Amino acid sequence: MNMQKSRGFHHGIRKTVYRAQLSFFWADMRNDIELFLQGCTVCGATVRNKSNTTMVRCKIPERAWESVAVDLFDFKSKKYLLLMNDLSRFAEIRELTSTIAEKVIEAL
Repeated sequence: MNMQKSRGFHHGIRKTVYRAQLSFFWADMRNDIELFLQGCTVCGATVRNKSNTTMVRCKIPERAWESVAVDLFDFKSKKYLLLMNDLSRFAEIRELTSTIAEKVIEAL
């Protein structure tokens, strides 16, 4: 198997081994995958530097809709706004006619 051309690799050792095991098996597969990933320039370029990562505590909202998450996305050539309540994780999706600020604010 040519792992460089296979889709779905470059997701870290554990995930790559798991995904490979769904379709393939060979003796010493985990070790082969680890060696490949250690020399992979794509994986090396995207490895997170965990030593500088600081955990940030977020304030937990006390009421619904006190704190929200918002995202814009395209799906099947249409634009949408995703609005999620941070307390309950309830989400609303609204189709947008445009992503200019005025239209996004109207949708909120």
